[in-house]
Amino acid sequence: MYLQGVFDHLNHDDFFSVYQFKTASLKINNGRKENMHYIISGDLTIKNITQPIHFTATVEIFSDFLHALGEIKIDRTLYNIRYGSGKFIPNLGDKLIYDEFVLQFKLVGQR
Repeated sequence: MYLQGVFDHLNHDDFFSVYQFKTASLKINNGRKENMHYIISGDLTIKNITQPIHFTATVEIFSDFLHALGEIKIDRTLYNIRYGSGKFIPNLGDKLIYDEFVLQFKLVGQR
């Protein structure tokens, strides 16, 4: 999926290179229940670069529907997305772009 409008620059090679790398993927390797949450570990692939990742999800069941909610914190520099990063470009001042971003998700499944 391509971003349009204000976020179009994220499609280009300085960021996600979506014209070359059309998909990203998350392979879940393990999950364990801890109180009301699940601790998930897996492999996240962006731009054909795979890194291990861990995150917490909440799972609730409402009648015939399962809802999973969570957040994944991603360090974009691990996937060769370096534009505006203070790790690689010194003295950016107010042009600095945070290296980490949060991806919030909600998955709904039906029985």
